Amino acid sequence: ATAFIPQVVAVPLSVAITISLMAASGFIHPPGAACGMIFISASEEFREMGWAYLIPIMLGCLVCLLMALIVNNALPSRAYPIIW
Repeated sequence: ATAFIPQVVAVPLSVAITISLMAASGFIHPPGAACGMIFISASEEFREMGWAYLIPIMLGCLVCLLMALIVNNALPSRAYPIIW
């Protein structure tokens, strides 16, 4: 359970808040809400990692970005990203 909110409420609440913020900002990626859900519903040992659990997530994002840059810029007729 979390400190103030029961886990049965905290998990869907974290997903709802995350997706709402993504919708408000215009950057929709619903699997991103899974990060909060995993952190809240995980074991105590996992939660003790604190912000360190974001390291593998950020590395995965970096790999995805690098692959997108390589694949989409392999041909001279393609350009990604179009606007930085």
